Amino acid sequence: MWVLPPLSAYSILMANNASTNILRSLIEKEKLTETNFLDWFRNMRIVLTHEKWHLLFLNVNP
Repeated sequence: MWVLPPLSAYSILMANNASTNILRSLIEKEKLTETNFLDWFRNMRIVLTHEKWHLLFLNVNP
């Protein structure tokens, strides 16, 4: 029987930071221009969904 070693809070935090940095690099690499709005918006939604910021935009009333 295989037993996984316990994950420390530090290793979980570092893994989360690494994935966040990778996703944020999408936004930094692909700056918004007139011709790439759809790609930029898709990447922005991916990053915001991962960081749970997209929830702020669901409850906005005009």
